[in-house]
Amino acid sequence: MRFKYFYDDWLDVANFADDEPDLDIRLSTTFIDSLRFDPDSLKTYRVDAAKNLMPMLGDKPALCMSGGIDSQATWQCFNEARIDIDVYTLVFNNGLNKQDVDHAILFANQHDIKLNFIEIDIVNFLSRENAEYGKKYKSQSPHFNTHYKLCDILSAKGYTGFVCGGATPIISDNMNMCISNYNQNFLNYVNYSEISGKLCQGNFLGFYPHLAWATTLLIGVFKDEIYGQPLNQQMRDKLEYKRYLMKAEGYRKMGFDIIPQDKKYTGFELVKTHLEEIYKDGWAFEKLYRYPLQQISKVIDVNIHLDEAFIDKVLSYSK
Repeated sequence: MRFKYFYDDWLDVANFADDEPDLDIRLSTTFIDSLRFDPDSLKTYRVDAAKNLMPMLGDKPALCMSGGIDSQATWQCFNEARIDIDVYTLVFNNGLNKQDVDHAILFANQHDIKLNFIEIDIVNFLSRENAEYGKKYKSQSPHFNTHYKLCDILSAKGYTGFVCGGATPIISDNMNMCISNYNQNFLNYVNYSEISGKLCQGNFLGFYPHLAWATTLLIGVFKDEIYGQPLNQQMRDKLEYKRYLMKAEGYRKMGFDIIPQDKKYTGFELVKTHLEEIYKDGWAFEKLYRYPLQQISKVIDVNIHLDEAFIDKVLSYSK
């Protein structure tokens, strides 16, 4: 049976590996109306998401804990479902993802989680294996390629499936940006799982429709006041942090006991700083490890089919 990336295929990814992939939302306005936001219902959604995913991950799954609020929320779902799952955090050598590791340890200590660590020489991986992973899995992201390396390491340890937090849909007042986080890059784990044959759920928080859309509605509509304007990096960071704060507040409303970080980290900030110090070039990371991937893996635009009545209903609930 095909690995189901979304429960009951509420988002159909059957054609995602094609040159012109389509994503088709298979939900109705009736579904949105059925959602309930009382504490008991929200907990049921959290627990059911974990319980419904478990049969798809084999006998020995592992949860990847980055330290961010997505992986924190994912762990809580499994914990509330009383599912015992091993938790792993990837540690870059020389403390090059210290901010994430320290936050994962903080969250683990607060919730009495046994945190396991996998160490990796990140610059060596990027230099020697990143291009190979990019070509094999049609990925232009060094970040995702590093995650795939972690899954390969865990597979060699005998784990049968892997869970990463991912995210719920993001709704914007700009219709061109609706569920904009479901794109080629974000869903690239589909390629990884299909090509490697490994059971990898890279988007747990978007897997189960009740959990995904209840969270989305509690986050609300992101107001993008500067859409279409040229953005510098400072403006992008400010916009991203605004969205991060909205997301964190929505997670709390959803019942997640999260510890937000002081900013939205990608996990590679210190790697970029390290390379900048070596090469005296603030773009060294991109030039060495991201731009070359664009030569071996083309960008594919994803066609997302949105039912207008469904989106209108979502927007009305989020006002």
